[in-house]
Amino acid sequence: MAATQQLTVQTAAELIAASIRAGGVIQAFGTGHSESLAMEIAGRAGGLVPTNKIALRDVVILGDSPP
Repeated sequence: MAATQQLTVQTAAELIAASIRAGGVIQAFGTGHSESLAMEIAGRAGGLVPTNKIALRDVVILGDSPP
């Protein structure tokens, strides 16, 4: 699978790098078990990469929709 997805992953990495170079912030979101990926993205770089984890509970608490 790595061989078939290499170009796709490379393209995604280039888009992320371009966004950061332009002053962007990587927004990460996941629900359930996929939230672990958002936690990994937002916490792994130790603050070197501008990231923000959006948790479902943040959307419910800070959003306009009832839980």
